[in-house]
Amino acid sequence: MNIIKSRLRNRIGDEFLNDCLVTYIERETFDCIDNEKIIQSF
Repeated sequence: MNIIKSRLRNRIGDEFLNDCLVTYIERETFDCIDNEKIIQSF
C-alpha cells in the first residue's frame, strides 16, 4: 500500500510540475489572460 501511495503522490507531483512548467514557458501568453476571467470560469 505504501508503494502505491508513494507512486500516486509522485505522479500527482509530476503532473503539477509539468503544468507549472508549461505556464512558465508560455508566460507571455498567460500574461494576456485576465485572472477574473479564469475565476469566473470556475
